[in-house]
Amino acid sequence: PVLETSGGGGRRRSSRATPLDAAPTHSQLLRWLQQESEADKKVKKKQVEESKKAAQVQLSSRVADWEEKMAKPHLVVLHGLSEVPHIVCFLYQYADVLGVPPCMPTVFELALVFPHDNPEMNAIMTGLLAHPEQREDPSFHNPMPYRVWNVLLKRLLHVWFVVMKEKKAKKAAEILGVSPKFFETFNSNPLQNVD
Repeated sequence: PVLETSGGGGRRRSSRATPLDAAPTHSQLLRWLQQESEADKKVKKKQVEESKKAAQVQLSSRVADWEEKMAKPHLVVLHGLSEVPHIVCFLYQYADVLGVPPCMPTVFELALVFPHDNPEMNAIMTGLLAHPEQREDPSFHNPMPYRVWNVLLKRLLHVWFVVMKEKKAKKAAEILGVSPKFFETFNSNPLQNVD
């Protein structure tokens, strides 16, 4: 309070806040800026999440359309094969031995249709084509890419059919440790002319 001395007596008058007194302090400004910055970050994060969700929905829609056009004819054929559930069952039972993750039938069918960029097929073929000693190696858990296991599979089948030509099918199956039905089903190498 300021003491005003006009006239004879002193009268107390309360001082009023001047515009400078009403200005926020430094800490208040910082707090306000931090709150504004946090609010902006929340808004931007929400916008990014919404745009990611929209992109994911759009991608899912495009993938579903693509699968409908490209994969469905192949999948219809695979659904009719009795061997696919047997293979999936085999892979499920021996997943630990082969070092492969459990695989759902629909995922396996898609892997058969599109093996080139399929991590499940890479893991399955790595487990099937690797020697038992290789499976014990810690680096074994990195699956071979398609270009590697495809070449190995072709070489393996080439060797099998060379042995079959030199020996009779039953003797070749015994030497190679495969079922004689394999050579009854395939008279020649099915991957010989496949890229």
